Amino acid sequence: MNKYSRLKILFFAIIFCGTFKLAENSLAAPAVTGVSGTVEHGQNITITGTEFGTKSTAAPWKFDDFSGGANGQTLNEYTNGWSTSITSPLCGDPWPDHNCIPVYSNSIIRPNTTMSLLSRFPTVYQGPYDSQFWITSDEPFSDVYIDYYLYADTDSPYARNMKFFRLLSERYDAHLAPYFDSYYVSYRTSAELTTDNTSANNPGACSTSSGGNGVVKNLPYIADTSNNWIHVQILNRLNTPGTADGTMQMWVNGVNYKDVANYCIREADNTDAWKTLGLGKEWYQDTVGDSGSDNYWSNVYVDKTPARVMLCNNSNFSSATICEPQIPSGWGATSITTAVNIGDLPSTGTAYLFVFDADNNHNATGYPVTLGAMPDTTPPASPTGLSVN
Repeated sequence: MNKYSRLKILFFAIIFCGTFKLAENSLAAPAVTGVSGTVEHGQNITITGTEFGTKSTAAPWKFDDFSGGANGQTLNEYTNGWSTSITSPLCGDPWPDHNCIPVYSNSIIRPNTTMSLLSRFPTVYQGPYDSQFWITSDEPFSDVYIDYYLYADTDSPYARNMKFFRLLSERYDAHLAPYFDSYYVSYRTSAELTTDNTSANNPGACSTSSGGNGVVKNLPYIADTSNNWIHVQILNRLNTPGTADGTMQMWVNGVNYKDVANYCIREADNTDAWKTLGLGKEWYQDTVGDSGSDNYWSNVYVDKTPARVMLCNNSNFSSATICEPQIPSGWGATSITTAVNIGDLPSTGTAYLFVFDADNNHNATGYPVTLGAMPDTTPPASPTGLSVN
């Protein structure tokens, strides 16, 4: 082999190794190497590591524990960035005016909060009740992470369905594609959980027609967890126009609840994206005898990217049963500053931090942190009144 052949082999080897390294770096997941500060509710901590990626706005699109409102105050009186179309008196009559303005309440609250937002669905009328509140983005978005706690104060016989969340391309118009509608068929006892009740009118078929804009709905029954807080987490990615690659993942109380893969609700000639998220849309009563509900909302966290920081009760994320989103204020590739949100985690003990990038990759093992105040490292005062003989 002459020297030119050897140089040629060496050149291609260098190119191959460099290309492999670039690919390896592009697929690298975040790694957490350190945490400074007191891991206590409301305190700021700094997380250091690698491959955190970029996040143009460090803070989430919306985080609200509703503690800013006053007991009995309506959402119209203190919006805090939310909107509602309900302007009639609280739970008016007759239908369709018997919708209920969401109201701040301290009747049922979660740890580290002073208020919840109450959506009321009384028992006295037949038909749907609306107690929706929503936020609208200035710019359209295709990715969304939704995280909230819900307490449904209800009893059997349960209403036929409740719509917990709705994603729309334009405010309050479900006929402008795309939209993603959820029909959680209320609460059912285990004996009644006989069907999956999952359907979609356009789950995977994409066409070139501008009509027939899709909706994914009718998620499975939720087992009877009424009169308890449930933790709902949703990661939803809108499909590429004309391609059935939309995905939704959902967890209830830390357990995988539903995956929707390869859905298509945006056709080839439709480039619209979501702009509005609505919560607490509807509770439907077929008869007056169906049970109503007082639905309390707490710790609503929404962002237009999967990039986030989670504090969990297990070093293996898939095994964690409590995971609380943290509230970042600064985000760089190697450093994140975030306010601590303890939520349902204990105030002392060990918890584990996970950093997710924009592709939903996260550190394989949670970084352990000690919850609670840092130990007092102040040295003792020098003794006085001593003498040496």
